[in-house]
Amino acid sequence: MAKKLTSKEYDAMAQRLERMADGIKRHKGEAGFPARLDEKQRLEMRKRLEDLREEWEALVNKASEAYKEYFGFYTRCGKELAQDDDSLRGFYGKTNLVLRDFGTKVISTPSGRAKKKEKK
Repeated sequence: MAKKLTSKEYDAMAQRLERMADGIKRHKGEAGFPARLDEKQRLEMRKRLEDLREEWEALVNKASEAYKEYFGFYTRCGKELAQDDDSLRGFYGKTNLVLRDFGTKVISTPSGRAKKKEKK
């Protein structure tokens, strides 16, 4: 995932673009002033930066809502499947190997082996 810019970094860049545009406006008439410096371009950059930031924030919010919806449904699926497992175990019994056909774990005896006969 790409680096996320903080509001502080965004604010600094936006202010820098504005100051550059202001400086260009103030000094563009000086002899030999660099032709590549364009006030309008810097103001357009500032506006584009702001627009992209707003789009990004809207997408982040939308993604957050989508994740909440996804995770809520994921949790619901888990609960439903747990109830399905309980129903199947009630119907077939906890140790019946048919449970595997449903992807349900077969619960064996506590030791995992058949119970030993008690000594007399």
